[in-house]
Amino acid sequence: MAAIVGLIDPLLGPVEREDRVCRMIEVQRHRGPDAQGWRSEGEASIGASVLAVTRGTPRPQPASVALPGGRRVFAAIDGALHNRPELRAELSTLGLPLADTGDAELVALAFGTWGIDAVRHLEGAFGLCVWDPDTHRLFLARDKLGLKPLYYLDERGRFAFSSLQRGLLALGRRNPGLDGIAELFLHGAAFAAGHMLDDRACFEGISSLRPGHVLEWSPSGVARKRYWALEDESTEPWESREACIEAQEEAFVHAVRRTTDGVERLGSMLSGGVDSSLTTAEAWSRHDGVFVSSCVSYSPSHDDPDPEAAAIVSAHLNALRSGSHRLAFGETWMPSMLDDLDAMVRAADEPQWDTRQIGMFRNYRTLRHADCAAVTTGDPASQLAFGNYPRFLGWRPEPMPIENIHDFAALWRSRLGWFHALFEPAYANGLLARDRPDALIDEALDVHMAPWWRTPEDRVHAVGMWVLQTFAYSLFVTNDRLGMAHSVEARHPYANERMFRLALRTPLAWNLEDPEIGCGKAVIRQLGRTRLPPEIWRDRRGKPFPAPIRVSSHLAVADRLEQEIPLAPRSFWDIVDRGLVTRMVDDFRTHASEVARETPDGGESVTIFSSKLPVRTVHLFSVLNLLRWFHIYFA
Repeated sequence: MAAIVGLIDPLLGPVEREDRVCRMIEVQRHRGPDAQGWRSEGEASIGASVLAVTRGTPRPQPASVALPGGRRVFAAIDGALHNRPELRAELSTLGLPLADTGDAELVALAFGTWGIDAVRHLEGAFGLCVWDPDTHRLFLARDKLGLKPLYYLDERGRFAFSSLQRGLLALGRRNPGLDGIAELFLHGAAFAAGHMLDDRACFEGISSLRPGHVLEWSPSGVARKRYWALEDESTEPWESREACIEAQEEAFVHAVRRTTDGVERLGSMLSGGVDSSLTTAEAWSRHDGVFVSSCVSYSPSHDDPDPEAAAIVSAHLNALRSGSHRLAFGETWMPSMLDDLDAMVRAADEPQWDTRQIGMFRNYRTLRHADCAAVTTGDPASQLAFGNYPRFLGWRPEPMPIENIHDFAALWRSRLGWFHALFEPAYANGLLARDRPDALIDEALDVHMAPWWRTPEDRVHAVGMWVLQTFAYSLFVTNDRLGMAHSVEARHPYANERMFRLALRTPLAWNLEDPEIGCGKAVIRQLGRTRLPPEIWRDRRGKPFPAPIRVSSHLAVADRLEQEIPLAPRSFWDIVDRGLVTRMVDDFRTHASEVARETPDGGESVTIFSSKLPVRTVHLFSVLNLLRWFHIYFA
């Protein structure tokens, strides 16, 4: 919904600071093409670029509010507050001026009143900044789940922040951040999905403010404070399964309303799975006019499972209200799909891991062409409702016994032979310490798994919490970057705090054991009884993982990587082993040909053959992404 930026630099005057702030805004203007603004007060300059997703002209940012005593506070927010009525009521009891207040003004009033503790009064999806020139304090805060990004740098007396890393790159070039790259690939090599969990970024000197954290800058230094963590949430037992379903039904309606209120140009991402179908149906029911959804298609004839299921949903909605729903397709088959590779890498500011992310990139572009400014998604329902955990490392006690967190770490490390071989030059050149990957693994598990794993019986729950914090977080990050690249904001009703809390209280058995449904996500599926046809809410199963694309499409990734090898910057081979990359391409082609011969049509129908190969498409695609990222930022 916006890009927010700011700069504190004692060596610059207001005019020079504002010039740099304008540059920071301009490089991420796609996040807010409808209005821009900036303000300098005291030693700080802050700015914002705003996307209009609600009715009327977008409110100007940064906002300024007057507090009792004549003190003024300035604020800007990327995202939206979901507890706006409650926050207004709370502030009104204090006698504060609330006429003509949007989210940024409410944030300014809250921080001006409660200081750093104001963030505990906020719910929603946000990255925000508040500048109080009278007390010389700057606050940055990020929502509890990390739905919106926020980065900063703190060096040599200069402090700057930005919604995206590229805003900070506008202040000067940066070297690659090897810790961030290593963490990205450590997760990808073991879990087939790359993401950074903590405060690292892919550029040296830049840090990410962690979800559920608030930062305070003052002339005496920078302090970071955690205001929320997943383990803080209650797991109070339910009276009955029926009570659980009833509460989640009410919370779901509330969540869709809070995340879509006032949005005129609303659409949805629709895979045809139960999660996205539910959010689509509920958002459609609240929308006047034609509601547009887009589905990724992996074949020209749209004969793969997702488009077929999405078409069933669309037909169902149109049967209820004729002409009210339109289904579009994000066309995704290679090699043409790779034409968007560089645009996707630029949109993300960092390497991506999976070919499906190009599909997501194209889906958002399709929705933008349909004039959508915000869209609902089905993420992270699968992670909340244990819908796809059996596919993840550690869910089943194989291929080795897993009784504690040390066993999980050992299993993770056992899958890193490819990682170590790939980054051998980085080790040899002293760019990455050989013991650093082990330290990164230990740190990640201490923070994101250890709080839930105290006895051997905790394994399933601990792995579930791990997936919720890692894979779900990567979905938030990817949706935000790739959607906002097309000036389309992702809205996640399942990540609404009320829905999130209820889902965390739901016993695993209730989601996995249902004689009528016979598959996962049983509680969420019950919400579809009155909204969706039974082919979707009851019968639809998870799609193949990784996403199904044609054999020729997989091979197109290998072909493109082979073409890029001789063009790579020399600095790339200081980090990555060139011989290994060449062998990966050759081995992939050999094994792919063998698998293709085993299929009746040579693998040209929809297939998931990559999962059968020792070198998978995701490995090739991740290296290709890293190579293109080096080209874009360091060549």
